[in-house]
Amino acid sequence: MTRQITPPLVASGLLAVLTLLLAGLGLASLNATAGKVNPLPITFNWTEDERARGILEASLAPVALADAEASVRRALGQSPYNNVARMRLVYILSLRTQGFPPEALKLFQQSYDLAPYDPAVAEWRTTFALNHWGALPSSTQAAVRDEVRAYRSVNRPSIDMRRALRGVTAPEGRLVATLWLLRFYGSAS
Repeated sequence: MTRQITPPLVASGLLAVLTLLLAGLGLASLNATAGKVNPLPITFNWTEDERARGILEASLAPVALADAEASVRRALGQSPYNNVARMRLVYILSLRTQGFPPEALKLFQQSYDLAPYDPAVAEWRTTFALNHWGALPSSTQAAVRDEVRAYRSVNRPSIDMRRALRGVTAPEGRLVATLWLLRFYGSAS
């Protein structure tokens, strides 16, 4: 009795051979570019953001804010994952409007989508969030709370959530900050 080879069996065999061939070509390609290509092309160009920081340190006049905003937007255009630049743009927009405009809120929420626990901006982002607490949707408020809770046990001098919570000046945010200091740290001071 002879076994008949069916078309699905032939197709499966060809698919397996094709898969092995493509995997081999992929490995050869990776080997050929080893050391030449960054496998994760997420790099930050700090030049424009640093320029904006310098402008803001020198002046908060409307012309300076416009110049700093243009620099930060260029920085985000070059490095869209740069949360430091994103937070700087949120700050500039809030200064320009003396509030929390929709674009700033969107950028602020994006910062949590990109990096819910970001040591580069955690402290500043927490204080800013609490100073604008009423403008934040509940999902963003929960993200802020989760970040504060996550960093309560981090022993890093560069991230001091107690300092961030004590820096809140807006009454509504100050109440939340005090409650979190009591809940997460056992003391409001």
